[in-house]
Amino acid sequence: MIGKHSGTAALKAKFAEFGIVLTDHHAQELLPKIRSVTISLKRNLFDKELMYVYEDYFGKRD
Repeated sequence: MIGKHSGTAALKAKFAEFGIVLTDHHAQELLPKIRSVTISLKRNLFDKELMYVYEDYFGKRD
């Protein structure tokens, strides 16, 4: 589960499950966005929501 206390390693591992390799730099860029969403929703994010944040920030995957 990815939430406000998750770090870059957890983020990279979760996206690896989706077949997406995040670099350290991309994980560090994405983490504040994900933390912001989890704080506003007051819960951890579902996998689909993680993908929405990813696509919103980096664009859709091909």
